[in-house]
This record gives sequence, structure tokens and C-alpha cells, in this order.
Amino acid sequence: MKQKVPIYFRMRQLVIGFLCTVFSVQGFASAEYDLYSPDRKIHVTVKDTGNSISYELSFNGTAIIQQSALGLESTTLSFYEGGVKKVEKSTFKETWQPLFGKKSQVLNHYNQAIFYVQTEKGLQFNICFRVFDDGVAFRYNLPLQGKIDALEFTKDFSEYNFCGDYAARGIDRNIEGAAFEVRPLSQQKFSKLPLLVETPSAWVALNEASLFDFSEAYLVNPSGKMSMGIDIDKSACRLPMKTPWRVIQIAATAGKLIESDILVNLNDDCQIADPSWIKPGKSMWDWRNHGDTINGFVYGINEASYKRHIDFAAANDIAYTLFDADWYSEKGPAFPREDLDMPGIIKYANDKNVDVLLYVDRHGKRGKLNWNLEEILQTFKRWGAKGIKYGFLAGEVNNRKQFVDTTWSITRLCAKYQMLVTFHDNPIHPGGEERTWPNLIAKEYCHGQQDSRKSFGPSKAVSAPFINGLSGALDMTNGYYDLDGLQNRQKVDKKGLNSTVVGETARCFINYSPLLVLPDNGDEYSKKADLFGFIQQMPVSWDETRVLQGIPGAYLVIARRKGNDWFIAGNTNEDGRTLQIPLSFLAKGDYQLTTFNDGPQAHYINNKLAYSVEKSNTDNRKRFKAVMAPGGGFCLIIRQLTKASK
Repeated sequence: MKQKVPIYFRMRQLVIGFLCTVFSVQGFASAEYDLYSPDRKIHVTVKDTGNSISYELSFNGTAIIQQSALGLESTTLSFYEGGVKKVEKSTFKETWQPLFGKKSQVLNHYNQAIFYVQTEKGLQFNICFRVFDDGVAFRYNLPLQGKIDALEFTKDFSEYNFCGDYAARGIDRNIEGAAFEVRPLSQQKFSKLPLLVETPSAWVALNEASLFDFSEAYLVNPSGKMSMGIDIDKSACRLPMKTPWRVIQIAATAGKLIESDILVNLNDDCQIADPSWIKPGKSMWDWRNHGDTINGFVYGINEASYKRHIDFAAANDIAYTLFDADWYSEKGPAFPREDLDMPGIIKYANDKNVDVLLYVDRHGKRGKLNWNLEEILQTFKRWGAKGIKYGFLAGEVNNRKQFVDTTWSITRLCAKYQMLVTFHDNPIHPGGEERTWPNLIAKEYCHGQQDSRKSFGPSKAVSAPFINGLSGALDMTNGYYDLDGLQNRQKVDKKGLNSTVVGETARCFINYSPLLVLPDNGDEYSKKADLFGFIQQMPVSWDETRVLQGIPGAYLVIARRKGNDWFIAGNTNEDGRTLQIPLSFLAKGDYQLTTFNDGPQAHYINNKLAYSVEKSNTDNRKRFKAVMAPGGGFCLIIRQLTKASK
């Protein structure tokens, strides 16, 4: 006879830390264990048949995931056949402050159950489930197995067996080519994480958090059924060990998934003793400007161009300037090209309170360079640089486990020398690890605009925040203003960029990154200084973030608050769109609106530059009418009026 064991228990007061209960299970009798989210909307049932463990999931009383397998396998041992011997249940609640992010206060509140399993061969492992209001996570923990202190894992049997053939949007192997096609799960053969699934009662994202010391996971569906499974590369691990968290984000709307904090909450606290040197900020960037001609001046890889970027940054309170590939000689990154005095350029920037980030990679001809990264970081620190952009790391590794390990060895080494790092060109996915290593400030885990000199359309621009953006900060390099002249440059898509200038401004805001890399140059931004005012005034770390409206692939409107000021922006797909946005989230009072709008005839193909900037007054009882041109957007700054300003 099955035992029905309730894991959830009600808190009578605010809980800081753990409330813990332990009970033992005799023998290998079959049993079911129920675990609820704190708000009781998410219900997980863990089933123990006596020789295998599985789980089910429902949301608001509706089944989402039916019985799904759990377990691991190594080259020599299996960890899936067995029964539960003991269960530890607990509740945890805290509020913590991130160094930077979309919120200044993060609530970490979950109910937890740890299932201690013994296999028929006497092996020991446990499966830890945590259920939050915004999703479910589970991971495997393996202690020493007698005298065995290392294993090579080859399979992760975790699966997500959905209750219907729901619509899904995934990420292709080459992120730059991801089309975000909507397919039924039965036709979704492969996806990088996350995978976005639309069910009749909820939006679900399959994700991964705390990705350390194990292979990055892919999702696969070789059977053609309504189920996604985990694919890993061989992962040699020392025991004791724990896998990354398998995460199921779940919400009533797709926008609520963007607001979720589950990934950062599943990561450990910061491992940097004093992270005060880590500063989020905006950055100028040289790479896509080569060949742009302004009154006879031609941007390129030279000191005059570099200093021109620095001068604009200094005049507009932009914290960084990033110098991309080809600045160093064939001898390696410690040796600038003969026509570039990089130490002198960095000193020039530092004297103007601008910090410099430098690009490195071993790609192409640079792949033959046998340089030592630690020596390079020592050199960069001596020059006064504050971080690196690391490109094409995937080309240096042989498998996904090595990819993960190398990513974190580089990140830790950068932290040792107080260097920021951002990874580009198909990096491993983010998974909330910025809580643990905040010097890894962003990743290009997306189709960065103009990557491979290819543009993407408006539909992809309003899909990526709902998919790639669920994993973490995206360095997408939004913000082109010279939309009618990009094809004349050297490193861009000759077909141009499909957006409006207001749409580009909004994308800088919609795609959150604590390192906002601006792809155009100061001359182009100065031509539209009133519009650039939104970017100039926009913070990169926030107190509060809300998704006001949005449908993946159609449109998205996000509001963020810093202090008493609110910033709002929206993007739309190829369709023009008018939205009514209630301002009821504002406190009572009178406010000044500064609106940045597409022009009346603006269009992402044939009229990209039309825009207007206007000011008006409002209060929290009114609605804001947002009018977006096809492929465009809008931006809005809301500041409360004081008696003096009235």
C-alpha cells in the first residue's frame, strides 16, 4: 500500500533560515511525497516505487508534467534504481541584496525536500527538490561511494514528460542562427537551454542553474513524444559532488518568467571577499564602427579613433570603453600593434575617469599564439585596464564539461586580478552564477546584433528576452543610430539593420545587462542627442523590475525603477502596435513624462530614423498611450514633480 506523505507545512511566522523535519522510511515500500510552493500554486509529487524515483508537477491545480524519470549514470555505476530511505523537509526564507541586477532586494523563499536514496547495490545518493513560487528545481548530490572518490558521468536521466503536445520555442546549436520557431514538443528535437513552453494554463521554461564542475546540458527529444530529456557530455567529477540544478520556471504569464529570481536564488553567495571593485556601467565599443566617416574622419583601429570613443564616454558619464579584436600584434595580447600605444591610451582614458576593457581570443591566426592568460592579466592590470572580453572560447575546448571548467577557471583568474570578464561567440549559458562570481558581468548568449555580420528582425528582438534572457544578462550590443549608413562600414551586415532608431534605444533597456555595450560612435549619438538622453540617463542596476505587457514574438513592455524614477520601454515585431499602459503602479502624486516615440511614418525598413521627444505631465490614475511603428518601440522616463518643479 502506498504511503501519502505531505511535505508542505504552514509557517506561522516569518522564517529566516531553515525549519527542518527529518523522517525515515522503512524498507523499500512504495510511497508518494507532496511538496508545495509557499503560495501553494505549484505542487510537486515525488513517487518512489521501491526501485525507481520519479516526479510530477501541477500549477494551480492543472497537471503540467506527468510522471518523469530521475537519475544519473556513470561509466561504472548507476544511480537511479533504488528507494527512498530518509527524507529531510525544510522551509527557507531570506531577503538578500545583489551587488547589481534587476532588483536591489531579492526574496529567496522555498520549501525543500531532500530524498536520501539507496540503490539495490547499496549505492547512496540524494535528490534535493526546492519549490519556489516561481518554479521548481532539483539536483543530485553524491557522497563518497566507499573507496570510490571519482566517477565519470555519462547520462542524466532527468526528463520533462509534458501532459500535452504544447507549443515550444528553443535555441539552436548556433545561437546566432536561432530562429525561435514555434513547434509542438513532439517536433522539438533539440534545444539549448532554456526552452520556453506554452501550456493552456501556464508558461514554462526548462533551464539550468549553478553550472559548475559538470557538463552543460542540452535538451533532446529523440522519441518524438511530448517529452524532453537531458543530454550531457562525459563529466569526470571528484566525490562528493553535486550536479547543476535542473530548473522548471513556471508562471501564469510569459512576462512573469522574466521577473523570476529562481536562478540567482539557486546559486551560492559571492565568493569574492571584497567585490567593491566590480562596477556595472555602459561602454563604448569600437568594432562595428570601422569605416564610418564623419566630416572626413574615418573610424578604424588607431589611436585617434580610440581616443574619440574615450572622449565621448568621458563627456557622457559612460564608465567604459571596449577595444575589440586586432588591437594586438601577432606576438600576443601583451604586445600591442606598433601603431598603438595601448598603455598610453589606457592612461588617457583613466585620466578622464573612463576605464578600458580589452578583447582577447585564440581564434584563427591568433589561435597559434601560446600566451599565458595569467601573465596577460598581470600586464593588463599594470597598464590600468579593468577587464577583458573573451571570444571564441568554444574553439579551445573538446567537450562541454571542459567548456564549463575553462569558463570558470578564466573567471576566477580574472577575479584574482580584479578584472571584469564577458564571454562572446557561443559561450555556455548563464544560470544565475553572477551571484557567486559577479565579475562575470555579461555573456553574449544570444544573437548579438550584427554577429557574423548578420542582422535579426523585429520578431526575434521580441523573442530573445523571453527565451535567452531568462538565463541572465545578455550582451546583445543594441543601440545603433546610424541605421541608414551601417552598410557603408566594414564589420556589419550590408543589408542593414531592421529596426527604428527608437526601437534600438528601447532594445538597450529591454535586454538587461549590467554592462551595456553601445555599438555606435559618439558622433552618431550626438546627432540625436535628445534621443540618446534616454540611454544617457538610464541606470544599469535597478531597484525594481516589472513586465507590464508582452507576448513572445509579438511585443514586450518593461518598467524598471531606480529610487523614485521609473523608466519604461517597449518593442514590437513587424506589426505596428498601440498599447494602453495603466500607470497605477506609481505612487500618488504628479509626474513629468519624457516620451521618446517613433515618428508618425516610422518603419523598420523604409523610415528608420523618424522620432520625436516630448514632455507632459500625468498622475497614477491615468494611462499612457504607447504607439509603436512596425519594428519599432517607445521609451519613457517618469519623474515625480516636486512643489518647486510644479
